[in-house]
Amino acid sequence: MKVKLQVLDLFRHEFAFSPIEEMPPSLPVWYFPEGSTDGGRDGVLVDIVGASGEWIGIFAFGDVGVSGIYSCPDKTRLLVVSRGQGFYVSADEVRSEAVPLEPVLDVCAARDAGLLIMHDFTRFVAYGDGGLAWETQDVSWDGISSVEVDGAVLRGTGWKGKNVDFEIELATGVFGGGCGVVSRK
Repeated sequence: MKVKLQVLDLFRHEFAFSPIEEMPPSLPVWYFPEGSTDGGRDGVLVDIVGASGEWIGIFAFGDVGVSGIYSCPDKTRLLVVSRGQGFYVSADEVRSEAVPLEPVLDVCAARDAGLLIMHDFTRFVAYGDGGLAWETQDVSWDGISSVEVDGAVLRGTGWKGKNVDFEIELATGVFGGGCGVVSRK
């Protein structure tokens, strides 16, 4: 199945990556989320060349959301989002961790803050050079729009029976405005 794929190479990295449409016959293939070479589900195909060599990753499709491949602030990692299912991938160690949101509906970078930020319907997570930097509580009951990075903050609009604005401090993930609902644990 052909998927519209966004590729953003915004941060310096020590590996190469590129989306592919067909598997080459001679490279090792890893299926995620299982992290197995024994087979898995259809998904986004990525050719990755890291310190351990070249390999193909097949990242299983989620149900809804964006699809893309993004360089990360950690120069040995990339983010692969496959129809809303997010994978934080080590190019060198051939492994991935699940992004703690699903579905991933949008991804943006705060380059000056060294963060790759994404959101689902109600909250945000950000990755920095040390991995997961922060997760917000719910900033919306259902739906996030008009997201933009402005200096040291991220601004957007959520839903609380009406549109409500919110602002997130990029350094900490602390927010003001929005719906003020305590996040699910």
